[in-house]
Amino acid sequence: MNLENNWFVKENSKEIEVLKIDIYDFLNDSLIPYNEFITFLDWSNIDNSFENYYDFINNETIIRNALIKSQLNKFEKLIIHIEYDAKLIRVNTDFFVNNWSKFNACNGFTGFVVFTDDKKIFLEFSDDSKSLLYSNFKIIF
Repeated sequence: MNLENNWFVKENSKEIEVLKIDIYDFLNDSLIPYNEFITFLDWSNIDNSFENYYDFINNETIIRNALIKSQLNKFEKLIIHIEYDAKLIRVNTDFFVNNWSKFNACNGFTGFVVFTDDKKIFLEFSDDSKSLLYSNFKIIF
């Protein structure tokens, strides 16, 4: 997949840096378990995991406000995996927080994963009918 052809990446090329590594290279030296089935990360094997339903009326504003108040907002940059077989991207945290729903839409609502550079904080919007937001930190709606 060529991310430069993704409509959201094209429209926001000044805000989005396409990295030269893919998700497997990024996770290679970490202890974050992944399984690529229903969710990319294996949340059943991640300590301190949380989940929230995210597909509801006014979710864009409510989730944006929850992300602003969360631990995620303490980090300047985030690394995002939005397309299978594609490179990762890096964005400013405030850009992600204000556009989280567009990140979800730009890949056809098939889910995506967000990490801090140090991989200590991460979350995933699922691509199944459950519409769950998983994280290894509390996000309070």
